[in-house]
Parts: sequence; structure tokens; C-alpha cells
Amino acid sequence: MSRGYNALILLLLFVSMGLQSVAQQTPALTAAEQEEYMKQAVEMVKYLEGTLNFLGDPLATVQEKEIIINESYSKIFKDDKVQIEDDLDEHRETPINKDVQAYLKDVDFFFHHVRFSFDVQKTDQLVNELGQVYFRVALMRNLNGRTLSNDTISSSKIRFVEINLDPFQKELKIASYYTTKLNEREELRQWWSGMAPEWKTYFGENIMVFDTLPLNKVEALTTDAIITKRWKSVSRNDTFFVMGPDTLKMNMKHLLFGRRPDTLLYINDTRMLMLPDTVVTDLSPVYSALKEVTRITDINISYKQQFTDLEPLIELTALKSIDFSNTPINDLSPLRNLNQLDAIYCSGTQVTSLDPLVYSVKIKEIYCFDTRVADLQPLANYSQLEKLYCFNTGVSSLEAIRGKTTMVALRTNNTHISDISPLQGMSAMRLLDISRTAVSNIDAIASLVSLQILNMDNTNISSIESLSGLKDLSVVQFSNTAVADLDPLSDIASLKKVFCDKTRVNSANAILFMRAKPGTLVVYESEELSVWWNSLPIYWRAILSEHAKTSSNPGAEELHQIIGLEKLDLKGNAYLQSIQPLSRLTNLGYLSLASTEIDDIGPLINLSALREIDLSNTRISNLSPLQNTLGLEVINIEQTRVERLDALNSMARLKVVYADGSRVTPQEVMLLKEKQHQTLIIYQSDALKTWWNGLSEPWQSLLLSNVKLTANPDKMHLQEIADLQEIRIIDDMNFTDLEPLRMLPHLQRLVFKGTMINDLKPIAGLSQLETLEFPSNPIANIQALSGLSKMQTLNMENTAVSDLSAIAGLVNLKVINLSGTQVNSLKPLAGLTNLVDLSVYNTRLKSLSPADQLPALKNIKCYNTRIKAKEIDALKANRPEMNILYY
Repeated sequence: MSRGYNALILLLLFVSMGLQSVAQQTPALTAAEQEEYMKQAVEMVKYLEGTLNFLGDPLATVQEKEIIINESYSKIFKDDKVQIEDDLDEHRETPINKDVQAYLKDVDFFFHHVRFSFDVQKTDQLVNELGQVYFRVALMRNLNGRTLSNDTISSSKIRFVEINLDPFQKELKIASYYTTKLNEREELRQWWSGMAPEWKTYFGENIMVFDTLPLNKVEALTTDAIITKRWKSVSRNDTFFVMGPDTLKMNMKHLLFGRRPDTLLYINDTRMLMLPDTVVTDLSPVYSALKEVTRITDINISYKQQFTDLEPLIELTALKSIDFSNTPINDLSPLRNLNQLDAIYCSGTQVTSLDPLVYSVKIKEIYCFDTRVADLQPLANYSQLEKLYCFNTGVSSLEAIRGKTTMVALRTNNTHISDISPLQGMSAMRLLDISRTAVSNIDAIASLVSLQILNMDNTNISSIESLSGLKDLSVVQFSNTAVADLDPLSDIASLKKVFCDKTRVNSANAILFMRAKPGTLVVYESEELSVWWNSLPIYWRAILSEHAKTSSNPGAEELHQIIGLEKLDLKGNAYLQSIQPLSRLTNLGYLSLASTEIDDIGPLINLSALREIDLSNTRISNLSPLQNTLGLEVINIEQTRVERLDALNSMARLKVVYADGSRVTPQEVMLLKEKQHQTLIIYQSDALKTWWNGLSEPWQSLLLSNVKLTANPDKMHLQEIADLQEIRIIDDMNFTDLEPLRMLPHLQRLVFKGTMINDLKPIAGLSQLETLEFPSNPIANIQALSGLSKMQTLNMENTAVSDLSAIAGLVNLKVINLSGTQVNSLKPLAGLTNLVDLSVYNTRLKSLSPADQLPALKNIKCYNTRIKAKEIDALKANRPEMNILYY
């Protein structure tokens, strides 16, 4: 360990000994103790100075710096949430705070070398608003160094260190280090106001901060207002001269050179423009929403070309997973302080270096393939790394991952590596791809005892003897190598496939091997593909060769091209009765069998790459062969005999199911929607169109606004409307009934206030309803609610309801508001054991019984009732934990 690090430890011991000597005195702060604490505070600041200089020293090792950043810092800082105002970027115009560990990392990250000097100018003993003693040290901070971009930096500024005192533990800890201390709201305001529009849309388009304003429409914040854009009427008054084919504005009159114009045009009208508008309002909802954004744990912006940087993620300290693959992003620096990151997807980007992730030691998965990354050294201290996909990069060494026994998957194909000895001992490894590399020695693989899939195609290996003990191996590839013998694989019972095309393995060896292991397929010199091809019916050969654009008598290379087809459109092919040949086309992403005679899709059972399939107008009735096609995104089963959708239950990527004219029932749709909420299932388009055409204009406008349309919904939009989960109607007398909601079976939240609606019967079948609020409406009967067993929140304030018997069985209810109703008995609530919040104020109730005995009840509002004070007093005595508002 370096001398500099040892010196830091000695200084810290000296500070600690000084504190211990004070700890032997009484808890009361004497003048001597105050003087001693102030002395120790200065020494602690000097220790901080030494810590920063150690981190800025290029001779200090990464391991030593990591100990300070992740462990030793806690000896002088209160906790990992201590805020430090950034002073490392001299060009920063607005203050920004960082967690202590983030700041310490940046000292190492931003500079090639840097030196700090603290000139302590004043030490004050202060008392905070809680009466607690703390110390503030004012100092002149001098900084001299050279950044990674070779810019020389030299600056001085007054800084402050606040140090808390625990008088009982006799302990000093740094609580903040700043120049200009920002409050939380100021930080959030500056962060959001400076954010790029695409990020605002990503974070805020689905977050409503006010009734009709999503967060992403808040363009900026001031101290007491939001800045958004609104349509405004702008007057336009102008005069134009017409001379022949030319039209001139008034200020161009001189171009007429004294000639009389043919015509004078006068314009006096208005037009609507989207202009900035400052709205003074309570900003609490906005800041609450922004705080929620900063707590996001997962980000996925893959394939979204509008994103060019990750700068806003600096504030997302809880972020665990980030996927920005296939975007123009080239810099990981904004991620450098996100200590909770465990997965990063940056494939197909302009990223060239993983250096900013050097301290992100909790990362388990990194996908950096198809980038210009060449150095894995930043991963050297990743003790939890499980998956690394760095294929098609400039990586030339695996030394950085040596000894990482947590690794389960490594794809380093098509890189510059030649030595895989660092993989020795990775006993948890299940997938390894070193194809298209210069590797010749695979002895290290012998220790990968959990390996299941191994690809060594196009390497310099000549023997697979090292694989003989891999009892879990299922698939092995070593095509285009010098391997000549399959015997080392003979005792591997789990082996299913061996790919050894263009090797020295001869036909006799391969045939004997397959006879000895009948469950193992050996693909060698593409003979197996040739046999498969020659066994196909003539019309199938014609179909496949046409789609793959190969000759009618394909060779080995063209056969691989055929089985590599990614798209196949067989729509309307009258010859198709069996699709067995498709079982070999495992790369198919799109397949159309529409309008054919096919009635069995069993051969598709292993086509795991399928993303879209069209089975419309076929005799298909069973989708179970697709149940393992987990990447499926779109399926069309229109005009088929399909009744059940349970085969689709595990398809997390499923976006759309077209099922008009099938035998799918609403109940089946509901079951699938419960499993895959994101899936749009279009199965009742004719009924929805008829329903839509019968709606009143207010209902159409309301529903269109919920799917961001203004008119003419197509069948997808109609189904989106039918899938709505929330409806709000506030103070609109145009609404007189709820009949349109019968077609919204997925509705979970319904709020209507100040309308002419007087009947709840239309919502009796909305079994997914969890929240229902209908205050200030002419409703007296709630019998329709008796079957809504998922209901959790019910608000019937200021209605004519008097009988609660209909909700007696709604045991999931947690919140009930009966205020201002005609209810005079709470007996129907006796069985609502989950009820937490009950409001009965402004009623004629004489007693809370039996509701007052409900075990979960915490909050009661019962003022302005006929309940006697002695009952309330007794209840408070019996249940002191309950919050009761009564007067």
C-alpha cells in the first residue's frame, strides 16, 4: 500500500485519538471542550484536504482510491448522502450538489493530476434550529491541476465545511462542503429547466402535475411559476402592394420607384400561435413529480435516435438499469456517480471508453457490443459481474475480468483477444463465445464446469480435449477450425448440438459419433442441411429459394442463407397444407401464413426469434406451439378458430393481438390483459364502431382526449379507448349517464363530480374498478356496486345515498367518504376489515359502531354529526393510535 495512503490513515488515527480524549469528559460542553472540538474540526478539514490530494494523485492505485471512496470516507462524513457543492468544473454557471462519493469519484475522474490546498481562515461554533451545536470552517480553497483534456486549471475560492457534533458519542462528522448552498427545490428547478426536450418527454409525458398538464409540458420553472406553451391569439395587421406578379410589404414601398401599384391588399386578422406562458401557481405538485422522477430505477431509450447524451441521469441516484443501445450517445460520464447501477446496455452506440464506470462496482451486466470500446480495465474491481457482451469491439485483453467467479455469460467474439487464461476458475459460466478471435489455447475452459453453450468458430484451436469434463455442455461450435476429433465430447450426456462445419472432422467420425449419441446433432460440411433440402417437396424448395434469392439447387453457403431467412410472406399460397419445413428457419422474425389452408402450427415451436406472425383467415385453432416464442410482438388471428389466448401469457414484449372475427371471448381477453397489461387486443372492432357512433359529442370528446386524438378513431384507437383504465369528469352538466362505460371493462379509476349523472347501473359489470368517486351528483342508490370486489376507494360525498348495504361485501375497501350523505347507520361496514380511512362528517350519524371496531381503521373524520363526545372519548381511550377529527 502506498506511503500516501498510510499517511492518511495515521492522520485519521490522530484525529480519532483527539476525539477520544475529549470523550472521557462529561457530556456538557465546557469552554475547554469547545476549544478542543474546534481544534479537531480544523484537523478533520486537513484530513479532507489530504484525502482529496490522494485521489488526485496519478501515482495512487485504483484499489487504494476505491477503499477511500467506498469505505474510508465514512470515518469523517456523516453518511453517504452528505451534499458537496461541485467546484471541479470552472465553467459551470449554476451550482450543483453531489453526494459525497460522487464528488470523490469526480476528483479522480476529471483530472490527470490535481492538488488541493486549504487555508483555514475562520472556525465558528454555531447552533442550528434544533438547538444542536455544529462547527463551520471557512477556508480558502486553492486548486491546481491538469484535466484529462490537458487543460491547466488553477483557481481559488472561499468554501465552507459544516461539521456536526454528537455530544453523547463525542463524535465529529462532516455534514456539508459548499460555496453556495442550494436547497432541494432549487436543484430540481435548475435540473429540469436545463433538460433537453426529448428527456422531458421521456420522463414526463405520462405524469400529470395538474388536471390537464403533463410534466413534459412544463418547459421551465421559476421560484413561483411554471413556464409552459399555450395557444394564444395574435393579431396581424399589414398592407401589401401588388405590382404585376410581385407582392411587396409596406416597408418595401421604395422598390416601386414611384409607380402606382396595381392593387392594395389589407390584412386584418388573428391567428393562433403556441407561445410561452408563465403561470404563477403552487409548485408543490411539480416538485413532487420531479422527486419521483429522480427515484426512477430503470431507463430504456434504445433505438431512439433523438437522444444524444445522458446528462439528465446525473440526478437519478437510484438508477439500476439503463438501456440506450443503438442511439448516437458517445459518453458515459453522466453515469459515473450512479452507485446503484447493476446493468448497462450501450451496444450499437458511439461509446469508446468504459472509464467513467470504474467505480460502479455493483454492475452485474454490461452489453457494449458493436462499439469502439477497446479496454476492459475499468471493470477490474467489479466483484459482482455476471454478464459481459463485448463482441465486435476492439477489446484485446480479458485480464481485467480475471478471477470474477460470478461470471455466467461472456461474448467476446470478433475481437482481438488471443489469451483466455483469465477465465480460469469461472465455475458459474454458462455461455461463452470466443468465435472469430486468435485464441489457440482453450485449457482454461476445462474449469468452466457449468458451461452450457460454447462458440469457438473461426479460431486457431486444433483440439477440444479441454471440453471432456464439461458435463452441462449442450451446444458447442468450432466450425472453420483445425479440430479433427469429436471423442472428447463422447461422455457429455447433455450435449444436443455440435457445429463443426469446415473442420478436419470427417464423415465417418461424425456418423459414428451420432450413432453413439442418437440425441446429438452434428452439423458438418452442411451435409445435414443438404439432406434436409433434398427431402423437401418441390414447391417448398421453390418457395424458399425464391424468398432467399438463391439458386434452385443451392450449395452449402446458400443453404445457410435459406435457413437464415428473417422474413417469409406466404400469404394466399394455395399449396400450403403443412409447414414442417419452417422448423429449420430459426431466424425468422416475420412470418405470414394468412389466407392459407394451414390448420397446425406445431412446426413453429422452436422459432424463438419470431417477432410478428400473421395467421389470419386460416383454420388455426391452437396457439400453444408459440408459447415459448417470448419475443413475439404482433400476432394476427383474425377470422380463425382460436378461442384461447393463454399461450401468449408469458410474452412480455407482446404489443398487439389482432383477433377480430376469431372465437376469442371478452373473458379470455381479460385473462391475457391481467398477465400482459401493455398488450392491445383488437377483437371487437365492429361492436366498438357501432358503440362509438352512438355516443354523444361530450362522451366522444372526453374519450378522444384520453388517447390524444381529436376525431375519427380507427380500430386500434377504439380498442385503446375500450382499454382505458381511468376516466375523470369534473363539473360538466352535459354528462347525464354512464352508459358508454359498459364498453370499458378494464376501467380501474372513475371520478365524476358535479354532473347530472344519477344512476350507477351501467358500471355494475366493471369488475376491475378499484377507485370510484362521485361526489356532488344526484345519486341515491348504490346497489350496482355490490359486485365490484376489487374496490379500494369509494367517495360518495354530498349525495343522497342513505343505504350502505350494497357495499357490505366489498372487503378490499380501504377508504370510504360518506360525508354529506343521508346515511344514518354504519352497520353494513362491519365486515370491512381492511378499511383504513372513514369520513362521515356532515351526516346525521349518532354512532360509529360497528365501524369503530374495524382492526385496520386509522383515520376517522366525524365532525358535525350527532355522535356524542363521550363515545369519541371512549374510542380515543380504547384506540389511542387512531386519528380522529371531531368537534
